[in-house]
Amino acid sequence: MHFYHPFEWLLYSLNITLGVGSAIIYIAQGNYIARNSEDSSVTRNSGIFLSFQQASYMISAILLYFKYANVEEIEDMDRYIIMSVLTFICIIGLVMLFFLRLPQSNQSIDKETHNSCSAAFVTIRDNIMLLLERDMLLLVVLFVYTGKKKRDSILWTFSYLCLIICYVFIRISTSVL
Repeated sequence: MHFYHPFEWLLYSLNITLGVGSAIIYIAQGNYIARNSEDSSVTRNSGIFLSFQQASYMISAILLYFKYANVEEIEDMDRYIIMSVLTFICIIGLVMLFFLRLPQSNQSIDKETHNSCSAAFVTIRDNIMLLLERDMLLLVVLFVYTGKKKRDSILWTFSYLCLIICYVFIRISTSVL
């Protein structure tokens, strides 16, 4: 709703909410994959989820680029169309969640926990133990490297854009003189 008539404060607050919600969804997705996969298929299933996510980013970016490549201002009708299409796609995704199989219960955690507080501590302990495994430490290094590269590419793109703007200003100023 905040994209129909954007306000700066609303945009920032809702994006923070989306960020927190995304973290919860990623944790739930990993939990779902771990419970419904065997040791031999967990990598494949994680790759499938990741490829769907990356493909959706790429397809939406390409579509929006071609739609608004030479547009100075996005009209209200375009905002309504985009939000309607994205809402429809979200509804389809929510309906598809009902077709996912239920995760198998994890008896080892169920036996250890007696209340929700101890369940939280057991889950945190298990996650820390998982993080300290060799494969996970390698993934952490990969994620840090990927994040650094994305940051560097954004900085390089911004620097290149500034250089182009300076070049244009120099050309304009020399033509005026």
